[in-house]
Amino acid sequence: MQSESAASKAGNWLGDPKLRQVNVVVCTADCTLEGTTYRMQDQRLLDSLCGGFDASVYRLGREFLPLTEVRVHLPRGKKESTAYSFVMKPSILFVAERNGGQEEMDRLERARKWGMKVKMPLLTKVWIPPYTLVGRMHAAMWQELAHILDVEEMFLPMTSVVVTPALPTGESTFNFVAVNRARIVRVGDPPRGSETARTKRRSNARPRKPKPKPKARAK
Repeated sequence: MQSESAASKAGNWLGDPKLRQVNVVVCTADCTLEGTTYRMQDQRLLDSLCGGFDASVYRLGREFLPLTEVRVHLPRGKKESTAYSFVMKPSILFVAERNGGQEEMDRLERARKWGMKVKMPLLTKVWIPPYTLVGRMHAAMWQELAHILDVEEMFLPMTSVVVTPALPTGESTFNFVAVNRARIVRVGDPPRGSETARTKRRSNARPRKPKPKPKARAK
């Protein structure tokens, strides 16, 4: 439950019993915010981010992302706390869900629940300055990466994500991240690790000839 301070200041919509809390980290170009956002009980976080939600007869979250119990990380290590904040969505780089995301289900069960086709993961690297994200985007069996990038939704989902550099909160790995498509600079295939390259070079190297043993001196 939200504190009385947050509920009284942010609005009566927080009292809707169908609201579900989501613990998130929201990254913008100017600051990083950690706090609680919301979705309805029949929504995913991605649905709420892309289309908003209806709470207590109000339509919320279309242009601004609501957060409560907020801790803001500002440049030069400064921090501040506030009961609530509304973040303009176009300013958001990405939203990372904490605590492992929504309860995991079998892939087929999850697809049936949300009325989706089973999708295949594509390992992808996303450049969204000042961060890079390596994780999985998900495409239908007939789709390629180009197809899932060319959509109308504001946010693209990624799973099993590693963020570089680490966020001001100290975190760098998340099970689910929603990336603002308009803030992406480029998307591509992650390069192979340096260790893999070194291993390949070693395997292709010609074996060295043993040095001849020095001849024994005659007595």
